[in-house]
Amino acid sequence: MILDAAGPNFSHGSSWQSYSNSEPESSHPFQHSMEEDPNPVSKKFYDLLHLVNFLASQECPSNPKHKIDVYLQPLIKELTLLWETGVEAFGISKRQNFQLRAALIWTISDFPAYSTLSGWSTAGKLACPYCIEETQPFRLQHGRKQSWFDCHRMILDHHHPFRRDQKNFLKGQTVRRPPPTNRTGEEILDQICNLGIINVTELDAEQEVNKIICKIWGWKKRSIFWDLP
Repeated sequence: MILDAAGPNFSHGSSWQSYSNSEPESSHPFQHSMEEDPNPVSKKFYDLLHLVNFLASQECPSNPKHKIDVYLQPLIKELTLLWETGVEAFGISKRQNFQLRAALIWTISDFPAYSTLSGWSTAGKLACPYCIEETQPFRLQHGRKQSWFDCHRMILDHHHPFRRDQKNFLKGQTVRRPPPTNRTGEEILDQICNLGIINVTELDAEQEVNKIICKIWGWKKRSIFWDLP
């Protein structure tokens, strides 16, 4: 893998870019191969990311996004390799090879894709991933749909004036209860494991078990991202 450690010569989602310097074209031993032979590891990595984005954005009854973790297994395998072992890379600033390591820090997605990747159901009365079981939704009188209006004043500071506002939120109601407890990643993973959720990557995984758990606790699967070190 050939990588510009300084960053500007690295092109996201495409082949490696040629380096711009004052040296003759033949003086850089890697320039020719970078232009005509893109790095296969990086290409495969971004192909996997494009597949994930495509599957997570689709909406249809037979959509494989419900088992997207099956398709994510090669990506998780490569991310684990990048963290635990790394790959040999070339730093243009020092003109020497080094062991490149990488880690997945976060993902950015819309609310439906958030549910697909995280395993938390964003539908139903437990849809809010911050309030979790402490949420207090209500059904609209005429539309009969769930509404989370005015459910998040409890996150404000205890002395915030909005907590005492009885006019611009639910009429005649103030909010006194404290905000939801912030849980650590270890606490969330322990809860998921203790619930007995079945991994969708298992052969003949029985989804009915996860559906029953989801209605009570909100978790519909154990995300494959928990397998990362």
